[in-house]
Amino acid sequence: MNKNYSGIKFVLTLLFIYLMLFEFILPVNRVLPQPSQIIESFVESWNVYDMFQSLASTTTVIYVSMLLAYLLILAVLKTGLNLFASFDFSAVRPIKYVPFLFPVLLFLFWFGASFWGELLFGFVFVSAMLKLSAAEKMNDIKKEYIDVAFNLGMSKQEVAKTVVHKILQKYLYRVLIAKHYLIWMIVLFYEFAEKGNGLGGIYYKALYYNDFVFLFVVAVITTFLIWAGDKILLIIEEKYFNWEE
Repeated sequence: MNKNYSGIKFVLTLLFIYLMLFEFILPVNRVLPQPSQIIESFVESWNVYDMFQSLASTTTVIYVSMLLAYLLILAVLKTGLNLFASFDFSAVRPIKYVPFLFPVLLFLFWFGASFWGELLFGFVFVSAMLKLSAAEKMNDIKKEYIDVAFNLGMSKQEVAKTVVHKILQKYLYRVLIAKHYLIWMIVLFYEFAEKGNGLGGIYYKALYYNDFVFLFVVAVITTFLIWAGDKILLIIEEKYFNWEE
C-alpha cells in the first residue's frame, strides 16, 4: 500500500512540475508540448486520426495473438510434449542474428497493409516465443513432481497431460506477462512500417505531418493501454493461476 502511494505521489509531483514548467515558464519549446495543447489535441484526435478504430485494431491484434498462441501451445503440449522435450536450441541460435526488420518486411510483402496479415504476424511471433519458452522450461521442471506422479501409478502420458501441462500452463502465462511490453513494441513497429492500421500507423502519420503535440498524445494513450493491460493480466493470474509451479 505504501509503495503504491509513493508511486502515485511521485507521478503527481512530476505532473505538477511539467504543468508549471511547460504551461507557464516555457510555453514555446521543442522539448515537450504545453499541457493545454495536449488536451486539445486529445479531443480532436478521435475524429481527425480515427483514433477509436486504431485503438481497436492494435489491441485486437495484440491480445487475440496472445490468446490464440497461448491456447495453441498448450494444446500442442498436451498432445505432443516430445516436440518440446527434444527441442535443440542450437538449431535456432543463428536466428537471433537475423535483423528483425526482415520478417516484418517479408509479411508486408506477402500481405500488404492488411489487418489479417498483421494478426498472423503477431500470432506467429508470440507462438514462436512461447514454444521456445516451453522447450526451455521442460528441462527445468522439479524432478520431485514427476517422481511423485510416477509413484502414484500415473503413466508417462498421464504425467505429461496433468503435472507437466499444469506447470507449463502457469509458466507460459507468466511469460506473456513478462513479454507484454515487448509484444506491444513489436506490433507497433509492424504498424509503423505498414503505415496503415493501428496506433503504429498513427505514430507514422503524426511524424509525417510533423504533429509534435499529437505525437505525445499517442504516447500517453499507448502508455496507459500498456499499463492497463499489465494490471488486467496480473489480476487474471492472481485469480486463475494461483497454484505453485
